[in-house]
Amino acid sequence: MSPMNPRLLRPRASGVFDPRTVANLAFFLDASDSSTVDTLSGAVSEWRNKVAGSTLKATQSSSTLRPAYVTAGRNGRNTVLFDSTNDRLDTDVIGLPQPFTIGIAASYALNPLPGVSPSRVAWLLDVPS
Repeated sequence: MSPMNPRLLRPRASGVFDPRTVANLAFFLDASDSSTVDTLSGAVSEWRNKVAGSTLKATQSSSTLRPAYVTAGRNGRNTVLFDSTNDRLDTDVIGLPQPFTIGIAASYALNPLPGVSPSRVAWLLDVPS
């Protein structure tokens, strides 16, 4: 595993971090940018990469597996909300240079949705070998 980029560990002078300033960035999803998210009936069908020139994206063709897209959600920002049961987005990372580093900025709430147990919240990053 490659070491963590030290720029990710310290804030910039302005206090705002823009992931697109990371050298060799290949994949960047931003839920707050609604122009990169396509929805069907309020659920995410496609989430496009914000890295210029890249065709990588996250998609879900099955309506029962799509996460919800919540406008003005967490901290007043647009949010992709996974139900912690079966929601997922798929992407093809085969074209990414190896090895690669994955960074996630997310919010976890003890009771993210009414009726959803906190013990059901899990993260899964499955990279095919």
